[in-house]
Amino acid sequence: MKVSLLQFLLLSVFLLGNMDAKAQLNNNLTADELRIKQEVKPFLDSLIIEEPKITDKDISL
Repeated sequence: MKVSLLQFLLLSVFLLGNMDAKAQLNNNLTADELRIKQEVKPFLDSLIIEEPKITDKDISL
């Protein structure tokens, strides 16, 4: 099925609108929720382990 340029643009606008609405919902946190989010995010980010890339020279474990 071919997607016309107009359909692609309409879908893009729709998705961007949804992303903006979700961002606004995230900004409406209470002070306690915001504090918890700020405390937990660095911890969760530290748990993310990146897989070695093929281009990495030192892949020893």
